[in-house]
Amino acid sequence: MLRRSALLLLFPLLCAPLQAAPADTQLQAYARGLRNPDGGYRAGGPQGPSTLSATLACVRTMKYSGGSLDGVDATAAFVRKCQDATGGYADTPGGQVEVRLTALGLMAEADLNVRKGQQTELARDYLDGHAMSLPDIYMAAAAADSAKIFTTKKRSWIEAFEGTRKGEGVYGSGPYETAGAVISILRLGGTVADREAAGKAIRGAQRQDGGFAAADASDLGTTYRMMRALRMLEVKPDLERLRAFVKSCRNADGGYGPSPGKPSGAGPSYYASIVLHWAEELAGR
Repeated sequence: MLRRSALLLLFPLLCAPLQAAPADTQLQAYARGLRNPDGGYRAGGPQGPSTLSATLACVRTMKYSGGSLDGVDATAAFVRKCQDATGGYADTPGGQVEVRLTALGLMAEADLNVRKGQQTELARDYLDGHAMSLPDIYMAAAAADSAKIFTTKKRSWIEAFEGTRKGEGVYGSGPYETAGAVISILRLGGTVADREAAGKAIRGAQRQDGGFAAADASDLGTTYRMMRALRMLEVKPDLERLRAFVKSCRNADGGYGPSPGKPSGAGPSYYASIVLHWAEELAGR
């Protein structure tokens, strides 16, 4: 047990605020420009409906670009309207509820600090009852971890991903599915059987341009997933090439497209902001 004097010395360190993310005012301006009068955010372009997925992406973009949100109460109200009586969330109020969107709704609740008691429990129960496929379990695990909710399915969800292990740290058909399994197992409190081999397989998928690809060309969505796994495994890819790829997706409007030359969007802009954040974290290790 630590002596009282040692605890007193540690106290300022334990209570010190986290270092603020480097400010990217151009990206902040892009994300703010996607805000609609209803408090939600659109996926991109000069006009369009607010969606739950774009709203969460912009909330997180502001966080990782060092900005602050405008009209938080209105944004929280929009998120609440996306939940229906089943507890599930849709992308727009009154739309079709899905596991992926319900996971995003719970994460938005947590990010906006608008817990809803029984309604949050209903959303958790919706995930427990509907997350069956690996992609759905991946999202449900993300919500359980990010929103810090208890799920009765933790063991069975871990086993679902463990059942795809091919040996030597590889899950499913290759690095992309390995990354998804690693992320989900660790988020649910499980143990990755061969962390070193898994990290090597994922890091080895980095392309010459610095990004990661699910198909023929690197894209920010795949890079985001692979980098999340590497960050959780504390494995460094080539950070210089990684940053160069992210930079190549930047557009003159301040946002990011999913790949070089593509129009900016809420999702890719979030992916870019958090990948750059993780790159800074890994560079310091």
